[in-house]
Amino acid sequence: MEDIGNMVWTNIANIFNKSPVYAYWIDTRLTLLGCTERQANLFGYKNPKLLQKKPLEQLAFFKQRSELGRNIKENNVKALKATDPCFLCKEIYEDKKLGRYELLTYKLLIQDNQMIIGLLSFAIPFDQSMLNDFIPENNRYLALQEIISNMPEHVYWKDKNGVYLGCNDKQANSLGLKSGSDIIGKTDFALSWNNEAAENFQKNDKKIMENGNHQVFEEETTLTNGQTVKLLSHKTPLKDKTGKVVGILGISTDITQQKKSEEELEQTNRMKTEFIANMSHDIRTPLTGILGMAEILESRLIKAEEKEFCKLLINSAKSLNTIFNEIIEVIKSDVISKSENFENFELKEVINDIIQLLLPSAKAKNIDISIQYGSMIPRYVNSNRLFIHRILLNLIGNAIKFTPAGKVTLIVDSTEIKNEKQSLKLLVKDTGIGIPEEQQNVIFERFVRLDPSYASAYKGVGLGLYMANQYVKKLGGKIYVDSVLGKGSQFTCLIPFNEPLLEKLDEQQRLGKCNLSSAPIHKADISKSKLSRILVVEDDLIAQKVARLKLLAFVEEVDIANSGEKALALCETQKYDLIFMDIGLPGINGCETTRKIREQEKNNKNKTPIVALTAHIDQDTKDECIQSGIDRVLNKPLLTEAVQEIFADFFGLKVLNTN
Repeated sequence: MEDIGNMVWTNIANIFNKSPVYAYWIDTRLTLLGCTERQANLFGYKNPKLLQKKPLEQLAFFKQRSELGRNIKENNVKALKATDPCFLCKEIYEDKKLGRYELLTYKLLIQDNQMIIGLLSFAIPFDQSMLNDFIPENNRYLALQEIISNMPEHVYWKDKNGVYLGCNDKQANSLGLKSGSDIIGKTDFALSWNNEAAENFQKNDKKIMENGNHQVFEEETTLTNGQTVKLLSHKTPLKDKTGKVVGILGISTDITQQKKSEEELEQTNRMKTEFIANMSHDIRTPLTGILGMAEILESRLIKAEEKEFCKLLINSAKSLNTIFNEIIEVIKSDVISKSENFENFELKEVINDIIQLLLPSAKAKNIDISIQYGSMIPRYVNSNRLFIHRILLNLIGNAIKFTPAGKVTLIVDSTEIKNEKQSLKLLVKDTGIGIPEEQQNVIFERFVRLDPSYASAYKGVGLGLYMANQYVKKLGGKIYVDSVLGKGSQFTCLIPFNEPLLEKLDEQQRLGKCNLSSAPIHKADISKSKLSRILVVEDDLIAQKVARLKLLAFVEEVDIANSGEKALALCETQKYDLIFMDIGLPGINGCETTRKIREQEKNNKNKTPIVALTAHIDQDTKDECIQSGIDRVLNKPLLTEAVQEIFADFFGLKVLNTN
């Protein structure tokens, strides 16, 4: 059993080892981790320790009684898959003296850190005569109380009128009662918590008894010591032999500390997000100036040697920008606690986009890239599109980088994982340099490189595989590596996904994806070879200078606004062919400025194209920009290639020489 569950299983063993009940506890692989002496005797063993770490189905009891064993195994599997934390069933056993008999069996899901790690199964005789022999009191509720009195959760049961029939020691102690029997006959209003909490408890209990289904609630109450606690309550209807609901069984977990930790984590994440935004702006702004000025200087120099020096400066600045982007992405990925931005998208489109992006670097090394699709791959999947994109981009990009010659293959298939949910199988293999066996267990850690940067022919900061692993984990998947030094590597990802129904896809998803970084382009009405006037909204002086010098190759006049307010004033008096809008402006930010500009244009047929420039780009930023009326989102710095692409896309203009 994994380390995460050791303490949990130890606690269960301490509670049940000396208990006279039929009880055993297993992990998710149906391997026995322990049992009581009575249960061991039932399985044909005198000493419970002899059963530890044995798969249930390998016990002689199950082999000799295949039908009975199969029934017990099926019940355990059902209980592990059920959303109900308490699975109730009858199980048949047989004995030489007693013959075949039934046990009323309760199977409780065991969780650690919100992860299901196994199952606790305990039982009492179903036959009345055996029950009297098993426990003297002729009362089923008292039998249940005996079994769970020492469980570490709050356990309680009530009749259909909300009157308590019993509870365990944990629940009794929290209410200032001496034992669970002291609660019998009381309602929530007679206990120590306030009326508001009592009303909420009874309202939730009523829901359970009315719909007859298990539900989970977050509840809050104040204990006798004045402490306010938050509870995660699993409530299940209790039914008689005819199926009529006669009460409820509740199992509540104190999540006060967990909620406090979540709030602290949320606050930390907010601070991290703010730090990322500030650092992106504060570092990228001077970097933009260095790179922009170097490009302009290189275009104006005449001597070959001087142009070469300037080109080296540009390449160094670009490398620094790439490293900075990777580090920012790592910090951002740590802030994201889980993947929530799920959408329906066409898988092959995402893959084709990645291949087109990486094809030039593969061609430069004469590397063949091939894609193989399994026959069961659905056209559309429901998952986090951005995460899937980043995973494949890092894995295929790495494969190309570390393959001097040969080929890179992507195999996409579908498989089924244990909980019957579909899993996407992404396999990336190459004929590259391979990974030493002793380093394969650390390659997914931060900043790990096969050799130090000063001695390596392969550039990078050792974050690609770390990022791929992070995104796979956030999607609930796993990643594996199989590599032979000098022969190549193979990375396999298993990622759970949902297959959306085609009729539920909207028209945009049927026709194709929307560009993640742009809205539909507003084509400007330009017939001249050079534009008349462009507005640059930017508060940094160096960035203003760089933008003006770059844009004068395309336009006769470039106006500068250092704030959103000044930009709005200029737009009221001037007609612009294009606007470059910095998002991180003081005062009115770029998105709000764009909204106001679009309001000014309501009566105009031809809207001015607006291109956003930002140092902190992510999907949320892109979405906000597009919703505000921005047509394209670019990451700083504003490079010459990006400027040329903008003018080609919006106006069909191309400039071969920016001098």
